[in-house]
Amino acid sequence: MTVPARRAASVRVTPGPAPHTPALRLEHLPVTPDPHPRKALMPDDELTRFLAALGPAAREKVQAQPRERQEQLAAAWEAELSEDTDLDTLSELSPAAAADEAAERVVREFFET
Repeated sequence: MTVPARRAASVRVTPGPAPHTPALRLEHLPVTPDPHPRKALMPDDELTRFLAALGPAAREKVQAQPRERQEQLAAAWEAELSEDTDLDTLSELSPAAAADEAAERVVREFFET
């Protein structure tokens, strides 16, 4: 038995979006949250960033120090972040966690000596 061939439906191609498709505007796109919300809130001041990376107890200890010593600790924190290769791996996974870990290390070293 032979099946009769069907005629292909004609397809009309028109340039541009289909008439029933609304134009895409930016206000219709969903807003995605910043993957690093702390980063967006972090100021440029090294000391402020250092204090923000500390836990509450360590922050109180550091704030009890003279301003000059606080700035030295913040500089040591920046050096720890840039020089420690273990933190490089952590910073790729979670930059905030790496900053927190480096800050805690600096405070631990200062108050244990």
